[in-house]
Amino acid sequence: MEAITFKVSRGFTYNYFHVKPKAEPPRPYILFLHGFPSIALEWQHQVEHFRQLGFGVIAPDLLGYGETSRPLDVSHYRFKHMSYDVAEILDHEHADVVYGVGHDMGAGLLARMSFYLPHRFSKLALLVTGYLHPGASFDIDTANSLSQKNLGYSLFGYMKFFTEDPDAVEIINSHQDSFTSLLYAKDPVEWTKHLGPIGATKKWLLEDKQAELGSWLPKSYLATRKGAFSKDGGYQAPLNWYRVLVSNLNLQDEPGTSFLPSCLQIADYKSHRG
Repeated sequence: MEAITFKVSRGFTYNYFHVKPKAEPPRPYILFLHGFPSIALEWQHQVEHFRQLGFGVIAPDLLGYGETSRPLDVSHYRFKHMSYDVAEILDHEHADVVYGVGHDMGAGLLARMSFYLPHRFSKLALLVTGYLHPGASFDIDTANSLSQKNLGYSLFGYMKFFTEDPDAVEIINSHQDSFTSLLYAKDPVEWTKHLGPIGATKKWLLEDKQAELGSWLPKSYLATRKGAFSKDGGYQAPLNWYRVLVSNLNLQDEPGTSFLPSCLQIADYKSHRG
């Protein structure tokens, strides 16, 4: 796959991987939007799979990540602004209508893109993070209370650490191997114990704990990934995605928005766990 850099009208430079679609039979582009804490290279196996099937692929390092610009101003990370950034990349590659695949925070961005630019998508796949309703505020304390009540543990303790602890960036940057092992743990139970509960992520990092990594994360990739998160402030820029979410800055672009999807399908992963 080819790596391309492109400057959008806001002045930011995006790095993205690109594969042209086959003309015969005609195939569409698939837009892959990564989540946190990832970079576009983590789509490499999916890119290769769909390349062999003839699909075109566009997979950007999203704002704040990898080789893409890393502005410090939180307001630059509002979903509407980033939606149009990515749309300019699609325009540059003459990708008028695409299939969209988003993971985690990338799924949140993809959902907003489909709201602002519905004509650009014929299919959407939102992985891990479900559809984020435009115009709805997010209260992290309420979300944690509800998950504690219904699941027996809070889900978003890590978000409070990311957005409220003034030492969060320094702690994460100083314990990157520990952080990576938790986020990419082989056993997802680690997340219910050390990621979701309030205060647990900070404790994990300060004790420099290590979880067993999933076999699907190649050791050869770890050095590349660590390098991507060790420059230009490390996790300072990527955490801006969470700062925007928790501070509800997206509402500036979505006052009084009302939108009801005609069809919403949610996977029942618990019934199919191996």
